[in-house]
Amino acid sequence: MRQKTPFILLLAALVSLSALMPERAEAQPPPAKHRITYNANVAARYNPLGLFLFGDVSFTERLYRSRNVLLAQNHVSIGVAPQLSPGFARVGAKLEVQPLSIFKVWAAYDYGAWFGTFNFMQSFPSANSDWSDTAHRELDDSPNPNDHAFLSKGRTLTLGAQFQIKVGNIALRNIFRAEMSHWEHRPGDRIIYTSIHDVPVIADGGWLLVNDLDLFYFFNETGWLIAGRYNWTRAIYNDDAYTPEEIAANVPREKNHMHRLGPGVGYTFKSRGPGFQDPMLVLFLNWYAKHRFRTGEDVHGAIPYVAIAYLMKGDLLRRN
Repeated sequence: MRQKTPFILLLAALVSLSALMPERAEAQPPPAKHRITYNANVAARYNPLGLFLFGDVSFTERLYRSRNVLLAQNHVSIGVAPQLSPGFARVGAKLEVQPLSIFKVWAAYDYGAWFGTFNFMQSFPSANSDWSDTAHRELDDSPNPNDHAFLSKGRTLTLGAQFQIKVGNIALRNIFRAEMSHWEHRPGDRIIYTSIHDVPVIADGGWLLVNDLDLFYFFNETGWLIAGRYNWTRAIYNDDAYTPEEIAANVPREKNHMHRLGPGVGYTFKSRGPGFQDPMLVLFLNWYAKHRFRTGEDVHGAIPYVAIAYLMKGDLLRRN
């Protein structure tokens, strides 16, 4: 195993990273063989607006026993993963496999609905359509009720991978997600916009790619940290994303990619036993380097993306 360790460290440092905080990388005793675990996160966001409660409760089984820092935190888990917001509710099943402390993959499949509140859900004829904040407000203020946000039910498949590494006080983490969804939409429309990822996707089976790369510096035992984040988001479009008229006229096709980056700060509170481990409060300020409507076209480019989140996790039950 010693000969492979440098390769694993290098791989983890180079591959792209995910959510809001990496788990501690110091050597730890192995977790219990059988556990019921939970993750619960409350987040608020500005530009675009959002308020979210999401997490999971899972049956978690340790794969093997090890005290090696690269191997100790391993498991396979299956559970339920709810998401709740004033604008939507989703719930589904989640399967996660973590073979190494620095790497895990997961898959989730959920059903849900957007309630038609706060200008969501909206659908559009094409990826070239105006889906800006102003356009959403104008549609919801329209005298024609058919223009208003509507109740939409749908389902989403999410595939994810996370790599993380910590050396001294510095940690690097990358979270990658690929989502494929089906949502109800207006007849004739091809694209739906939801505020979760802030880009429109094909309504029937459209794919979305999201990557978060985070760099952290921990201030020893004070609990404080500073961070930097780079987010890249891209919807995958084909001819289904554009109208036949746009295709026939060879109209330029909007890709609706997004890039944003900026600093963050966080604080880790003291654990209160296995049921309340390392709760964190984090704040990120990001500025858009590329966005169709948030670099001056609709929202001034100086206005940042602001996200604050409180993250909790723990073991509800543990047994060897």
